[in-house]
Amino acid sequence: MAWLEVDSAVEKPEEVVALFHLSRDFGAKNLPLQGIKCLEAVVGGNFLPQIEAEARANLAAMLMKYTNNLREAKAHLEHALRTVENLPVALSFVCKVISLLGTCLGQLNSGVQQKQVLLKGLNLVRQDRLQFEGATEREKIRWYVGFHASLVQVLVSEGDKVSALATAQSARKELAERAGLAVRLQINLTVLQLLLLSQDYEGARECIDVCTSLGERCTAKESVELGSYLCLLRALYELRIGNVGDLQDSLAQAKKLVLKMKSGEVEAKLLPPDFLHSLLLLLESVCLRMSGHYSEERDVSEEARKKIENEWILVNSSHTNETFKSTYILLKYLVLESQIISALTQCKIQEVASLITTAIELIDAHPQTLGGVESSVHLMIGSVNMLCGDFGHAEAHLKLALASSQDQYQASLAKLQLCFCNLENEAITSAEAEECFQRFSVSFEKRDRAYPAHLLCQVALALMRSDIGGAKTMVREALQSAHAKGDHQVIVLCLVEFGKILALEGDTTQTKESIDAAKSLAANLSHLPSLIQALAFSDQILKKETILSPILYKWSKKVMNARVEEKIQNWRTQAVH
Repeated sequence: MAWLEVDSAVEKPEEVVALFHLSRDFGAKNLPLQGIKCLEAVVGGNFLPQIEAEARANLAAMLMKYTNNLREAKAHLEHALRTVENLPVALSFVCKVISLLGTCLGQLNSGVQQKQVLLKGLNLVRQDRLQFEGATEREKIRWYVGFHASLVQVLVSEGDKVSALATAQSARKELAERAGLAVRLQINLTVLQLLLLSQDYEGARECIDVCTSLGERCTAKESVELGSYLCLLRALYELRIGNVGDLQDSLAQAKKLVLKMKSGEVEAKLLPPDFLHSLLLLLESVCLRMSGHYSEERDVSEEARKKIENEWILVNSSHTNETFKSTYILLKYLVLESQIISALTQCKIQEVASLITTAIELIDAHPQTLGGVESSVHLMIGSVNMLCGDFGHAEAHLKLALASSQDQYQASLAKLQLCFCNLENEAITSAEAEECFQRFSVSFEKRDRAYPAHLLCQVALALMRSDIGGAKTMVREALQSAHAKGDHQVIVLCLVEFGKILALEGDTTQTKESIDAAKSLAANLSHLPSLIQALAFSDQILKKETILSPILYKWSKKVMNARVEEKIQNWRTQAVH
């Protein structure tokens, strides 16, 4: 534990020096109770305000690290802050007390007070307060950035992404002329992260260019750490818009930089290399899944899970690192989500059920950190129900996904799945399916990764209306878009739909070519649902059964007869009813 020192001109009595030394020594030997007693002796003594403030600040730090006495720690920090606000002490000490108090309030879930304290810190370093010794411009900027980052984190955790982005953009503007390249890059990376969170992809693209320009002018050491995070954020951007080629390039660049830090070649000052490595592995696993490389994806995903578990044990041992606690919890969930989607894609029903159960337990254990991901879980439960042919439960969870969604993209995905649910449900008439599509007003931008799937939904509706020409135009656009985004599973489904349209036009030669291409790609991807669909249509056209077809049809029937576990099925639905 780093010692908080007042660093003033006041000379400490010998007994205080001895007690402070003993406290630090006990802390180093993992004997916190003895160290706490030493500091309590100073607090209870009749010493100068600066000395008492130093004792209270360090006592609070020890209480936060080694005990659950957060309210006592808060009282000591507030007392220390009131004491030194108008005394000639080092700026760094006052800022450390404010920072520690902000962390303490965060642990106590006192968001309003936490924001007030952080704003107080920002106002402090904005002013030229001469009574604080060592208040250099560089030091003020460092604390300004730190307080701003903490304030943004609080706003994001409260779900106020608009205020978080405005706060980060305000800091970027204020430091545009005052800060060095590395600090400006750091601020812009925060803005980029929030732009991605707010789904402002045009703004994100511009910010990526700004960050890249700043990174190119930073020193070699600075560009490694900050550059690795930039590459990972750029990969997230490319993933969301479905640009697989650039996604792979970004991940390759990030890997080189992350491994440099992990080797110790460059010292990390802002982000732990293992955190960056965990995020890299997660994104690599998603990229592999998109390409149909399930075996490799499983290995990488499992490596990410183990790394996050190990890091969580280390982070959890520190009571002061709440930001990274919540970050690792979120990473842990995102790995689970990726594994669930992979198992869903391969129709591994039991594995999906087991993983969703784990995800639900994680959310229930950390509701504040993971409350915003409930929509994603409902979406996955709805998807597995659709796979099993249980359209009633599927629709219930998809509607819950829509109701609990905290961003437009997730809401659009829920709407799209609801439309597919109605299209696939044979008990629903074509008029009802079309009414569902109109009611949910599904819309995606061309840049969105789900745009080709959105077009496929429109193709199915066009075929219901017997609009062959419209369906053909849209399926061609869907194919082109899916190729550009590297979405091989959607390409298979597009080829099947294209084959159906060609068959309706009487072009049997091109129909066979399209279906054969679909079967070949589906087999290479090991994507059994689309392979079954391609085989079924192929048998219908050729009027003969392939050797593989009966085996896969039997498997398909087994999947359709499967049922999702009751615990998963009832998650949050009872509260609604």
